[in-house]
Amino acid sequence: FPDPSHEVLPWPELMPDLVQFMLLDDVGNWIGNSILIVVVGFGLLNTILMSVFERVREFGVLRALGLRPRAVFALVLIESLQLTVLGIALGLALGIPLVLWLSGHPIHLTSDGAAAAVELFDLEPLILFALARDQLVTLPLLLIGIGLLAALPPAFRASRGRPVDALRET
Repeated sequence: FPDPSHEVLPWPELMPDLVQFMLLDDVGNWIGNSILIVVVGFGLLNTILMSVFERVREFGVLRALGLRPRAVFALVLIESLQLTVLGIALGLALGIPLVLWLSGHPIHLTSDGAAAAVELFDLEPLILFALARDQLVTLPLLLIGIGLLAALPPAFRASRGRPVDALRET
């Protein structure tokens, strides 16, 4: 702008309220994702622990045949890893096509509250979808770590069982 009376501002300076709303949204996403990851971890822990409880005799027979405790420990960890990777693969197989379809078909906001927010911030009334690297790489790796972490208590329990006690189990 050649006229010195005009001033050009970047959008964060022009709309600091929108920047604050975006930061609040990020914090809310982190809190929600953290709660979801804890729930997933406890779900995996429960599943693997119940599997270990139901297979006490099997682990006892394996130990009586000479399988070392660390091999039983590794067996439970590998099963947990397989379960976690299968869940991630199914989630990605269902989620990626859905997000790709939604990225081509954004959701139009038509409510009065959305219209007021659109007028306030001068935004388009759309919810847009996109895939990010965090969703495709970071979260699956984090979930694999949570799956292995959740398998540690059941794996310790399975590896510390004595064959004599396991064979007496009904």
